[in-house]
Amino acid sequence: MGVIRRVGFDFAFDPSACRDCPGRCCRGPSGRVWVNHEELLEICAFLKTNPIDCIQKYFNRVGNRLSVKERFAEDSFECLFLEGAEKRCAIYPVRPLQCRQFPFWDYFRTHKDEVLQECPGIREYRKAGDEVTPLSSAHPSIGPGCGSSGRQHRLSKGLEPHRRKFPFDQSTRAEY
Repeated sequence: MGVIRRVGFDFAFDPSACRDCPGRCCRGPSGRVWVNHEELLEICAFLKTNPIDCIQKYFNRVGNRLSVKERFAEDSFECLFLEGAEKRCAIYPVRPLQCRQFPFWDYFRTHKDEVLQECPGIREYRKAGDEVTPLSSAHPSIGPGCGSSGRQHRLSKGLEPHRRKFPFDQSTRAEY
């Protein structure tokens, strides 16, 4: 997969950088990663578990919505689905939309400096043309556990990239 660009963002994203990254976008201050009904069912199928057990083990209820649980590791919080020393996502093929849309979140349209510190895959457009080029000094000193500022703002302050009603009301409960 090549470099990804989105309208309204003055940066691009190279997903190949994820191979060597220790999950910096999934670590930092406590926050929320929202999961809707369809995503929950996909995660359950992937983990070969039923929704009730999956919710109890991996999710927190926040009002009528579900958010992925976190654990405290080293000096920050991290997603419960990060595994191993390499910090790889255990549910990567079925990760929530919120995770798949990173780094193209509304918050980063005006806070590019934070996403530059967090993500080694950020690329900047050259002003003279359509080419994308890596930023020269964006990540020289970043180590595991960095990326807290973006996570803090985008998640704990409710600036997730989408707002979806979690369908756990009387009309959908029977689907289980």
